[in-house]
Amino acid sequence: MAGFGFNIGLDGHRIHPLTEHDAEEVAEGLKIIYGDARERMLKSVAKRMASGRLGYGWTARKTSEVLAAHSQLSRDLSQAARERESLLSGVIDRAYMTGSQQFYSDMRSILGNTAHISPNSAKAGYILADLNNSLNAAERRILRQFDDRYADIIGAVSAEMATGVMNTHQAVGEALQRFADQGITGFIDRGGHHWTLENYAEMAVLTAIERSTISGYVDTMQSYGYDLAVIDGHIGACPICEAWEGVIVSVSGNDRDYPSLSEAEAAGCFHPRCMHGITTYYPGISHTPKGGFRSEPREMRQPSAQYTARSKLRYMERMIQKYRDRALVAQTAQQKAQASAKAKEWRAAAEKQRNAVSASESGYGLYSTGSNEVREAYIMSPEYVERFNGITGDQAVDRSIGEAAQKMLLHRSGTNYEDLALIDARTGEVLYTIRDSAVPNGVKYDDGILKALERAKSEGRPLISVHNHPNNLPPSLDDGVSALVRGYWSGVVACHDGNIYSFTPASIPLTGRECDEVHDLLSQKIMNTGKIEEPWLTTLSQYGMVVTKR
Repeated sequence: MAGFGFNIGLDGHRIHPLTEHDAEEVAEGLKIIYGDARERMLKSVAKRMASGRLGYGWTARKTSEVLAAHSQLSRDLSQAARERESLLSGVIDRAYMTGSQQFYSDMRSILGNTAHISPNSAKAGYILADLNNSLNAAERRILRQFDDRYADIIGAVSAEMATGVMNTHQAVGEALQRFADQGITGFIDRGGHHWTLENYAEMAVLTAIERSTISGYVDTMQSYGYDLAVIDGHIGACPICEAWEGVIVSVSGNDRDYPSLSEAEAAGCFHPRCMHGITTYYPGISHTPKGGFRSEPREMRQPSAQYTARSKLRYMERMIQKYRDRALVAQTAQQKAQASAKAKEWRAAAEKQRNAVSASESGYGLYSTGSNEVREAYIMSPEYVERFNGITGDQAVDRSIGEAAQKMLLHRSGTNYEDLALIDARTGEVLYTIRDSAVPNGVKYDDGILKALERAKSEGRPLISVHNHPNNLPPSLDDGVSALVRGYWSGVVACHDGNIYSFTPASIPLTGRECDEVHDLLSQKIMNTGKIEEPWLTTLSQYGMVVTKR
C-alpha cells in the first residue's frame, strides 16, 4: 500500500515513506548491479580462455593471465560498489522513518490525535554500515575464490588435453560450462547454502531494510512508553513466520509473560522478503487478528499453496540464470543455441508462474474471476460507454471517466497491472494519469500524482479516481480507505471483464494491516460460501463504502 505523504527524515528534510514495492525495486537494482558484474566476469573469462593459439603452450599462457583477469574483476567489483553506494543513498533512513511513521499512524487510529515524537536515532546509520561491511566482505570472498576457479578451468582443460579425448577447443567449452554452473560463492549461510554475490546482495539489502523499518517502529513505540506488540499476518507466509502470527511479544524482553521480539527474530521471523511487521498491542482495544492473540508461537504447519508457488518461482528464476550463464560462455553455436533455448523455456514457465503468484498474493487476488484479457470490441462499443452515464450526473464528466477507463483497459489488457487517472469531478478534466506502475493488482503513487493531489486540494477541486482491476473484482477496502485518506469525492473501478463499479470513500481510516486482516476474514467467508460479490459488497458497506455496480 502506498505511503500517505511525507515523513521527516533524520536530517530534518521531508522524505517519502519506503513502501514494500520500493524495497523490492532497490533490491532488484542491487541484484542487477552485481549480476552485470558477474556477467562481465563470465564473458571476460570465456574470452581469455578461447583467445590465442590453442594446443601446445596453452596452459602456460593462460596461467600467466591470472593476474590480469583478477585485476579486471577487481575493477568491475569496485565499479559495482560505487553504483551500490549511489543506489542505497537514503534508503535505510527512509525505512527507519517509515517504521516510525507506521507506529504513529497505528496509535492515532486507536487513540486519536496525539503529539508526534520523531526519534533521533543513529541505528539507521549502524544498519547501513553493517550492510556495506557485509557486501564488502562478500566482494573480497569473490576475489579470493576467483583465482582458484580460474586455475581450476586451466587444470581441467589441461587434463582433458592430456587424455587426448578432447581437443583444446572442446575442453575449454566443457570447462567453461561447468564454471558457469558452479559460479563463485559470495556467502555461505548457516544451513550450508551457497549464495551468488547478486543473490546475497539482494538478500542483505532486504534484511537491512526490514531491520531498519522495525527499529524505527520499536524506537518510536518505546519513546511513548509502550512495550508490547503483535506480529501481524499475511497470505502465503512461510511456515516459520506463520507460527508467530498473532503472538504478543515484548520488544524490550522485560515482560516475562510474553516472548521477546528478539526471540521471534532468532526463530526466523522478519527474514529477507518477509512481509510481516509488528503493531503495538493495546490491551482491550487492539483489533483482534484472525486466530486471536497468543502468548507463544504455535506448531509449524505445512507450507501454504501460496508459499510453495513462490518457492517454485524462485527455482525457475535460478534455472533461467543458469542457462543464460551457459549461453554467455558458450564456445560453439550449438552450445549457445541449446542454452538460449532452455533459458527461453524457463522464462515462459516463470512468467506463467509469476502471474499465478501475483494473483494469489495480491491480498485478495486469489479470488480473481475470469480472464484479464479485455474484449476490445465491447470496451469500445457505445453500449459500454453508456454504462458510465449517471455516475456524476454531468455528461461531460461521465464521458471523461468512460474514456479514461477505455484507455487503461486497452493498455493493461492481458496483464495483472493497473493504471489510475485523477479526474476533476466538476469539469471532467484529467489532472494526472499513472500508466507505468509495476505493482501487480495495485498502483504505486509517484511524485507526480502526489503533487497533483496537493495542487487540486489547494485549488478546491473535487476528485474522482478511476482505475482498472485485472482480477475483475469489485473495489477493495484499500480503495475505499485510500479515497478517504486522499480526499477523493468518489472512485470508479473498470474491470477487465467489462464490469464497472462506482464507490464512495470508506468512513474509517484503517491502516494497511487492518485492511489486510479484514480481507483475510473476507477470504474465509468466500471459501465457506463459494460466493464472491455478495459477501464482498456487504463487508465494504460495514466500513461506510457505498458500491454501485453500473
